Amino acid sequence: MKKPIWLRLLGWVDAVLWLFWFVFMFEIEQGHTGATYGFAALVFGAPAFCLGFAWAIMSTILWGMNRQVKVGAAVMRDAVGRAMRVPSPRTHRQNMKVATPSWNGKAPVPSCSYCAGPSVLHCRCHEASLCWEHLLTHDSDECAYIRVERTVR
Repeated sequence: MKKPIWLRLLGWVDAVLWLFWFVFMFEIEQGHTGATYGFAALVFGAPAFCLGFAWAIMSTILWGMNRQVKVGAAVMRDAVGRAMRVPSPRTHRQNMKVATPSWNGKAPVPSCSYCAGPSVLHCRCHEASLCWEHLLTHDSDECAYIRVERTVR
């Protein structure tokens, strides 16, 4: 994960403050300025230390959160992968014949909007019925799914 812009900016400002502090301390050592060490520490050293500390804390927190998110995503991917066994295309072709059964008191199963196979979920955002195979390619952040049986016919 890339660090947010505000955190990168904070790190750069901290680096510039430390650079100014080192240059100012060198100038004081050489006697080119009439300032004291306390002035240099107050103007450049203390803010540089505080910003550096804040940058280190925030970077560590974001690094830890990123690791937790990756672990959670891996667990979710494994769980979803076991739950969603994608059938082979041959199974889809066999199921396509069953997808629109003759009327026997039940409503016919809607077919997938992409391949005409039997659909299992319906995307309410895009109004598309989806089979298992096309669910993964269709999925995005704005999608909201319901079971096909609950769609309004």
